[in-house]
Order: sequence, then C-alpha cells, then structure tokens
Amino acid sequence: MVLLSGPEGSWTSEEMHAAATAAAAEYGVELTVLRPNAPTEQGGLAVAGAVAASGASGVLCYNDLVALGLIEGLRERGLDVPGDVSVIGVDDSLPGRLNRPKLTTITMPTAAAGRMAVDLLLAAVSAGDSGTPTLARLETHLVVRESTGAAARVTAEPQPSLPR
Repeated sequence: MVLLSGPEGSWTSEEMHAAATAAAAEYGVELTVLRPNAPTEQGGLAVAGAVAASGASGVLCYNDLVALGLIEGLRERGLDVPGDVSVIGVDDSLPGRLNRPKLTTITMPTAAAGRMAVDLLLAAVSAGDSGTPTLARLETHLVVRESTGAAARVTAEPQPSLPR
C-alpha cells in the first residue's frame, strides 16, 4: 500500500499519515509513504513512476487531483486502474466523478465544516474568547466507484487447467 501524502506541515496530511500508519500496522499491511511535488494532478503524475516501481496494489492519495494525475501516470506506464493498482482520492470532486474510471474517494463534509467554523467563531466572539483553539472532527464516508477492486492475483507457478 502507498500513501501519497500532502504538503509538509499540512495538518490534514499529518492526520492522514497517522491514520494510515495505524491501520497498516493493525492489518499487517506494508505502507510506503511518498510525498507528491504538489497536491495537484502534476504532483500525482510526478510520483507515478515511484508508485509503479513499488509494486503496490493500492494507493491512497492526498486528494482527488493527486489521484487523477497518478491514474494518468500509471496508464502511461501500461498499468491498469483498478486491474493492477487501486486508487483512492479524497474530496469527492466533480473531475473524479467524471473521470474514467470514476474515482473511488473519501468525502469531506465541506458545507458542514463551513457551518461549524462560523458557529465556533460566533460563539467565541459572543463569549469574548480571544482565540482558544478548538478541535472538531467531522464524519467522512468512502464512496466506492470504479478505481478500486480486488488485488490482482499473482502466482509463481502456472495453475492446472480444470477438466471440461
């Protein structure tokens, strides 16, 4: 499994890294962490060679744009998504829904986050609070589409044919 992490110092990137590391340890999965050049399609495209060389069967990307760039880079290297490599983005963006294959993604509740930010700000202002930090977590959801599937099976020896 590969995690295409986001920019250095990004809170979201650090949270993704911590969660992916914990899940990989819990399930006994080897995790390789790569940072794209930028959280853009070009960033995903730039690390496609390293992802292909890793032999990983699955990649979690910092956002949908990185995932879309990665898919393009993997295609350029003759790899099929999801046949050879499953790819997951984060954001549930329109380009991910229109892409072929349609991108499996993790939704980010941006409208709820905006409402919560305004509510917290108004509460702080009315209480005369000058900036006490508040941590709030919002629920996300996995939206399974076409860019993920079962890992390809690799066998060392040819399998015998079944009698007909």
